[in-house]
Amino acid sequence: MGVEDYDTTEAKIVQNGGKVALPKYALPGMAWQGYYIDPEGNTFGIHQPDENAK
Repeated sequence: MGVEDYDTTEAKIVQNGGKVALPKYALPGMAWQGYYIDPEGNTFGIHQPDENAK
């Protein structure tokens, strides 16, 4: 799922009962990405484009 602000989105996920499955990591020169598990057990990822990611 594409997001505009990774850190804000992650905070909302955790505040609403989600858990980090794979912490935020850089796709160098492209984006920030990470994976989460929602309260129902579904895994999903978020992705914030950022050419400065490293």
